Amino acid sequence: MTTHAKAAYKRLAQKMVDEIQQGQRQVGEKMPSLRRFASQHGVSMTTAIRCYEHLEDLGYVNAIEKSGFYITLPLKAPNSIEFKQFNSEITALPETDFLRFGPSQNTHNQTNKNTGKNTGKSTNKGSAQQAFGTAQSSPESMPIEALQRCINRVLRQQNSQHYLYGDPQGSETLRQALASHFSKQGFGLQSKDLMITNGCMDAVALALEAVTEPGDAVAVTSPCFNGLLQLLALMKRPVIELPSTPEGLDLTQLEKLAEQGVVKACLMTSSHQNPSGHSLNTKQKQWLAEFASRFSIPLIEDDVFGELCHQGPIALPIKAWDSEGWVIWCSSASKTLAPGLRLGWCQPGRFLTKLVKQGYLRSFGVNQPLQEGLAEFIDNGQYTKHLKKINLQLRQNMLDYHQFLISHLPDNVTISTPVGGMVMWIHAPGLDSEKLAVAAQAQDIAIRPGSVFSCRHYYQDHFRINIGWPLDKQRQEQLGQLCGLVISLINPSQ
Repeated sequence: MTTHAKAAYKRLAQKMVDEIQQGQRQVGEKMPSLRRFASQHGVSMTTAIRCYEHLEDLGYVNAIEKSGFYITLPLKAPNSIEFKQFNSEITALPETDFLRFGPSQNTHNQTNKNTGKNTGKSTNKGSAQQAFGTAQSSPESMPIEALQRCINRVLRQQNSQHYLYGDPQGSETLRQALASHFSKQGFGLQSKDLMITNGCMDAVALALEAVTEPGDAVAVTSPCFNGLLQLLALMKRPVIELPSTPEGLDLTQLEKLAEQGVVKACLMTSSHQNPSGHSLNTKQKQWLAEFASRFSIPLIEDDVFGELCHQGPIALPIKAWDSEGWVIWCSSASKTLAPGLRLGWCQPGRFLTKLVKQGYLRSFGVNQPLQEGLAEFIDNGQYTKHLKKINLQLRQNMLDYHQFLISHLPDNVTISTPVGGMVMWIHAPGLDSEKLAVAAQAQDIAIRPGSVFSCRHYYQDHFRINIGWPLDKQRQEQLGQLCGLVISLINPSQ
């Protein structure tokens, strides 16, 4: 490329940056196609491509596969999360410790006192509680109308099979749709190997019941989603927390514990972990699949955030490298579509027969019409279309939340910059996050204190917030209140 051509694409990129910063182009707006952009500015396609690539490198545009380029804003002074290092050991879980600071009960829709009818509108209190406290996207981000159309079409069909007990393994139509969908991502699946469940947590619980007994130690990442710790406590499975590392996980300690025979199963999230947003690199995922086979240790993979990748291709799960069937891959539509669907799936590998039997005896199957409705939603391309949209929205949410927090919290506070999922992990040295949670609750704001993400009293000075809701004016006010509480607890004299 000549020096003149190089200068041309940079000059053009700077012009776009100036227009974005001056508000002439809006965040979230789709950029013109490359061909149209080249025509508009009288440049070659090569210069247009270089310009867009340079804007992407600068953080001003985000490329969405088969959709185009969308305007974003670059991160300001991104911080790296530091991970606590410690020696792993078996720890029993006191059940009551993990039942605090759960989802708010004040999230129901308003009811008209005169008519008794549901208004369909959430109270401000419920909205605030859900916005920051629970990892989910806002109702406005959910493709509710498209989903309802698919479900309604199924319900209008004169098909009595939809109202009978279904296949214990789940709807063949939905399993085929899922297999086709994930295969397009490079994750080859076959419908005969899949099982439909009542959400991802149901799949994880079935897997734990199938491969462990009460008292068996389960290896987990640290920090670990408090819902998984609650489940393990309820099932009386002690845990072995493994320290996180920049690459993903302390595999050396895991291997030593396996050699000692103390690890009976692993329960891990490999992509966009909750609460840290951390992911394992590809090498570690391959190693873990081989490790599970080498030691004959079942590895349960909670991949519920796997498809919420804000930029670049969706990362493959550990299961993609499992050749012996020791990895039980679990996921659902709860985070990508809507938690109220309660539809999940798993690929149990060598444990398929056992999980299908247990699942059927527990609930006699999964809602048939909903399964068929979701299958149609996937088959007609709506699911893939929605994933592109929600990932673009989450990317923008992350930028907005990150910039707001950086400008409202002290410089020594570390704020994660996740590239996937929908939670943000914040480290505020000197903070008692449980006091913060109580104080925030008094102002109708819910967060998750860091202490609930470990059984070893770590992360007291951390807390987690959900970024699934756009940072509109109301939530800016609430987030500002939260930042004020953080500062007052760190520096009581101020």
